Amino acid sequence: DYVEIGHMSHDRWSKIQNHLVTIGLISKTDMIDIDDLLHKPSPAPLSWKDISIYLVTIALLITVLLVGLLSYYRRSRHLNEQVIEARSAEKKLFITATHDHLTGLPNRMLLLDRLEVAIDDAKRTGVNLAVAFIDLDGFKQINDRFGHHVGDDFLKKVAINMSLEIRSSATLARYGGDEFVYLGRGLNEEYAARVSNRIIEAVKRSEQSLKLDKDISASIGMIIINNAESITVDEVLKMADANMYAQKKLAKGGVNIEVIG
Repeated sequence: DYVEIGHMSHDRWSKIQNHLVTIGLISKTDMIDIDDLLHKPSPAPLSWKDISIYLVTIALLITVLLVGLLSYYRRSRHLNEQVIEARSAEKKLFITATHDHLTGLPNRMLLLDRLEVAIDDAKRTGVNLAVAFIDLDGFKQINDRFGHHVGDDFLKKVAINMSLEIRSSATLARYGGDEFVYLGRGLNEEYAARVSNRIIEAVKRSEQSLKLDKDISASIGMIIINNAESITVDEVLKMADANMYAQKKLAKGGVNIEVIG
């Protein structure tokens, strides 16, 4: 048999090898792949032009990546700043709505909210409540003699000094004008009396520190509620207010404590 000659291909090479196996010149185990016989030239080395193109391409890709990252960082930072500003504005708005602008103490709205929560908690846990109305005796003399700006300074000083005499868990609120309200939990009558006397002393220190030379004191009416099951916010405030006025009639600069339940 003849094998077609000409351009070598896989088919022709296979025919040649099969013919050699047939006539016994080689065995099937001696058959080799034509690809193993072909010369595979090594790829030509890159020219400086090609290398330059590759380097410029890589540099451009890195530049685009860096610009994208920088843009993302700036957008994220701007967004974070907007979120922080929004939260700050929201916090300021909340403080403005719930705190007295002069003293920084909780205002009447926040007091009523906390008192309602405290009453609900007392009903659930059985922990007693102490609520006190605090009225500044002789405060009108300060405004009349020294002006409202001195009266404002005195109120701010009083708020600071009274706040230092109560627990961090308690609430001291400005109810309006020269009236303040104290809200505490878990107080017995003895401790309530000590807190009230410390508040009275704080008012006196405030007057002395400003050297007003006026006999300013505080009258306090406090109620301690051991059973809050059927009591309301309005009832609590009315009872504390009534006790405060009863104390003012009896003697200014004192405390009247009533235990209920």
